[in-house]
Amino acid sequence: METPLISVIIPVFNIAEYLPRCIDSVINQTYKQLEIILIDDGSTDKSPEICKSYVQKDKRVTFISKKNGGQGSARNVGLSLCIGDYITFVDSDDWLVNDIYTHCVDIIKKSKPDIVSFNCIETNGNIEIDTDSNFQLESVSNDDLLRDYLYRGQTDRAPFTVWRKIYKKEIIKKIKFDEGKINEDIVFNFKVLSKANSLVHTSKIGYYYYQGNKSTTRNGLRKRDFDLLDASDQLIELAKNEKNKEIYYLARVKEARSYFSLLAKIAMYGFEDDTLDQKEVIKSLKKNLRKKYTFLLKSPIPLSRKLMAGLLIIDVKLLSEPLKMYKKIKK
Repeated sequence: METPLISVIIPVFNIAEYLPRCIDSVINQTYKQLEIILIDDGSTDKSPEICKSYVQKDKRVTFISKKNGGQGSARNVGLSLCIGDYITFVDSDDWLVNDIYTHCVDIIKKSKPDIVSFNCIETNGNIEIDTDSNFQLESVSNDDLLRDYLYRGQTDRAPFTVWRKIYKKEIIKKIKFDEGKINEDIVFNFKVLSKANSLVHTSKIGYYYYQGNKSTTRNGLRKRDFDLLDASDQLIELAKNEKNKEIYYLARVKEARSYFSLLAKIAMYGFEDDTLDQKEVIKSLKKNLRKKYTFLLKSPIPLSRKLMAGLLIIDVKLLSEPLKMYKKIKK
């Protein structure tokens, strides 16, 4: 397979301000053998018009419009339509380093893995990296794939996302994203990795993870944020069936850490959903985090997160001001 076709699936929803930057970064990839599928998920802004303009500019671009059903639904539409030998995803407020697909195809030709996973960098839009030729590769195979996935889930940046990976089509064609929920990547990747035989991690940065606007992860707490707990529960149920007991242990770490993640979100961004009883939500999350705190202390999560969890158990406000100050410094 000298020039495998890569299908790039991009869900789109009310993101007109950032959408051209995203699409341009895909079109301008040094690797040209691409199928680019834009799925508009019921946008009410100018996003559909922008998508249509790219169909006119580049014959590799396909545009699909559908009723709003959430990101998982849009991705599933993309999966049902794509014809590539390999499949990847991009979120429409993020963008790519221009040679990342060339780099991944080079790895695919040499090592023939089912999945290639590359690095990302968080940015508010002001960071641009030089083409990185100094990178390290790490191969993972068979029984180590799920353990590696869940372990990196506690130690890596954006570890559970699908946009950091390129997948061989054969291993994901029968797997779908949960629809109507967020954090759908977590379970999807577990199911995919349970069918895969090999993965290559590259330390090369290939993805700009935009932190400058409100998004699923960067806004106040809403009811749907509790989908994280549902995803963690699903992960535990799936992990119970694995022979390697460390996989089940790491799934439990993910579940315990989810209570920390929701409290940290409140500390950073507050509440966005007025229907939530703020005192009761915080009380319930703190109670569950307190129950699991000793377990987390013994887990592989970073020491900084363990200390932050301890502060959240005492009082969310103890972490709120430091996090807000950190956010301002980053901006």
